[in-house]
Amino acid sequence: MRFDRSALKANGFTGWTHFRDLPSASVPSSGGVYLVFRESLDPPTFLARSPAGHFKGRDPTVPVATLAAKWVPDVHVMNIGMATILRQRIDTYRRYGDGQPVGHQGGRYIWQLADSADLLVAWKATDEDPADAEAKLIRAFMDEYGRLPFANLNSGRRLSGAPTLVSVGSAGEKGTPAPSSARTFMVAGRAVTIGPDDVRQALRDLPPEPVQVWAVEVDGTLYPVVQALEAASGVPRGSTRSARARHVLSALGFRLIRV
Repeated sequence: MRFDRSALKANGFTGWTHFRDLPSASVPSSGGVYLVFRESLDPPTFLARSPAGHFKGRDPTVPVATLAAKWVPDVHVMNIGMATILRQRIDTYRRYGDGQPVGHQGGRYIWQLADSADLLVAWKATDEDPADAEAKLIRAFMDEYGRLPFANLNSGRRLSGAPTLVSVGSAGEKGTPAPSSARTFMVAGRAVTIGPDDVRQALRDLPPEPVQVWAVEVDGTLYPVVQALEAASGVPRGSTRSARARHVLSALGFRLIRV
């Protein structure tokens, strides 16, 4: 499918509301999917600091280099999400961007766009399981552009079939970026885009669990590899294995230690 505004409207997306206007918008209370839409196709300007809330004391800011590596040029759709209650979920998203310490770190990269105030939110109620609807929409985006939307860090629920993937980074040939850049990996059937700074941020102030066999060293602290990958990717550790966690973390340049 196409991801311009006219095609998305034809596909059932409604709303097209700025975040600031959401309190007075008629967002449904049913389940469904939503997206964040940037009307301009101009190259972005990124803020050095995120204005979003510090949920559980965590600063949502990521380095500008991480944002630049994750950017998808010539695309309007910045983020795709799902909700069992659209009105509640989207309002939490808005409040998080306003600086309130609420739990909506998904899609947090959009708040470091200098023009985030101009972004639009559109939604689509569905009788389908929202997680399936989200995964299908993300899969369609990946089939079209070869990578995840800018502010999506994983592809949601696992679907059959393998999407077309492009590893993303600021250096190296396609598929072989430098360890310092963000990359796209398959983790438990999901496409997950993370970089070293995402791992560091996810583990910041997170107490390390006891290491059984394999550890990863992050800023001088040892974490079980499965804990580190779960925190950085959002994919539950029960869905993957230590070997996959080791592969991802090693590819991102972290040192692995067998204890």
